[in-house]
Amino acid sequence: MKALLDRDPENTAAREELVRLYLVDLDNPAQAAKHLEGTKDASLAKYVPAATRGVEAAPELACTELGDWYRGLGDAADDAAKPAMFARAQAYYERFLALHEAEDLKRTAAVLALKRVEDALAKLPAPKAAPTRWIDLLKLVDPAKDAVAGAWVRRGEGLAVSPAENCRLMLPVAVAGSYELDVTFTRVGGKDSISAILPVGDAAVLLILGGWRNTVAGLAMIEGKNVDNNGAQVKNCTLENGRTYRLQAKVTVRDREAEIVAVLDGRPLLTWSGPWSGLSLSPTWRLPVRATPGLMANDVAVVFRSARLRMVSGEAKWLRPEGGGKATPAPAAPTPGLGAKPGQWADLLAGANPAQDAVQGAWTRKDGGLTVAPSHCARTLLPGAPGDAYELEVAFVRTEGKGDVAFYLPAGQGKGCWLLFDMHSGSASGLDLLAGKRGEANETTVQGPTLTTGKAHTVAIQVRAGGDQVAIAVVLDRRPFTSWQGPASALSTHSSWSLPRADQVAVGADKTTVRFGRVRLRPLAGEAKTPR
Repeated sequence: MKALLDRDPENTAAREELVRLYLVDLDNPAQAAKHLEGTKDASLAKYVPAATRGVEAAPELACTELGDWYRGLGDAADDAAKPAMFARAQAYYERFLALHEAEDLKRTAAVLALKRVEDALAKLPAPKAAPTRWIDLLKLVDPAKDAVAGAWVRRGEGLAVSPAENCRLMLPVAVAGSYELDVTFTRVGGKDSISAILPVGDAAVLLILGGWRNTVAGLAMIEGKNVDNNGAQVKNCTLENGRTYRLQAKVTVRDREAEIVAVLDGRPLLTWSGPWSGLSLSPTWRLPVRATPGLMANDVAVVFRSARLRMVSGEAKWLRPEGGGKATPAPAAPTPGLGAKPGQWADLLAGANPAQDAVQGAWTRKDGGLTVAPSHCARTLLPGAPGDAYELEVAFVRTEGKGDVAFYLPAGQGKGCWLLFDMHSGSASGLDLLAGKRGEANETTVQGPTLTTGKAHTVAIQVRAGGDQVAIAVVLDRRPFTSWQGPASALSTHSSWSLPRADQVAVGADKTTVRFGRVRLRPLAGEAKTPR
């Protein structure tokens, strides 16, 4: 078409065909707009310039017009181009519904139009897959359980998140080995990054698109360096709002080495190889379970359309039974903590016996929970010896006072430490002790009051120990709270919080009344056993 126009600039049919090739087959309205001058098709002249400005720039009423236009383009397009056209129509209808809150005929029409587009997308043939099984992870996601930060909601078959900093969601499968991750998404608002969190060996890394205000792509962190100075940067990588992208990432692990290959919309994006021990995540990007892949959006509105996983070698283990949010949780072990397998939750309160296990304070059982009255450093052991790698989840309410709420975390080899919230009536929180430093004065310290008396809180803690190294990550009310990694020899217990055993989970409180409504433990490796 370009050659025809070079020979005859007045060839209107060739010009309009070139515009449609860019617009539909290549899904690139910006390039299509460069060849508009001289076209006679009124719809192209009207809608292509509007499409180049992106979804977020579209006024409310224009959204439905553009949605209808793109839906028409999709109806007439070849099968290969239909997904992109319908996805753009979908984005415009979704923007209209976000802007138009009135329950009137316009909203009803938009809802029906959106449903037709979603039905059309659902009827399209699935991409051809290799013989190895692809797993649709989005169907397994339960936003209430898997969201780490941000307001994640179901949007048809996909997942949407509103603009906020470092919004993260776990894809509920733990991978060990080599794999491929295939993600499609549409950024519908904002100008910052969309990322995939990739577990690699015993590490993890962030694959960023549109980072630094929509200017670069790359991997973070490598040897502690971010995308801007680690050599794995792709400059001038910008994302267009309203356009659906496909990101394919292949992670290959060989002993201590790894390779990451990323492809965006069928075009090579980046390749990195090296020791996976050099990869890491900033604490503000981490997930409660390191081995899980994840999705992340920073200060943008995004709809993730699909996320598929295929193992190349090794194995993948579900965090919940396959079937995702609709599946019932795995049953607890009959005797709490006894023989719990990796991935299986054990209810530690079901077998708690304060008369036998209380170390300090007045502890009582009531309505399935465990309550402690105010006293100095009250604490009780719970019937769970979790081993070297586990997750602990506790739901609790501080019903009176402003004192500490405490959780003891075994870390293998006879080591462990306490996690203390609101030390000294709310001055600070943190892990206690680290290299002899109290929780209010070490690298895990979070200053100021954290808990609200009378409010239900949930803390999720992951502990991984191997050799002399320990990693601890803490999430409070679904938001990352603090984390630490270092030698096990740095962990110890203050005399005020001493315990008769170092391998059991314990809970505690200082001069305050607390009700622990749920305490459950899930081993990530080996078994969790009762010490009785």
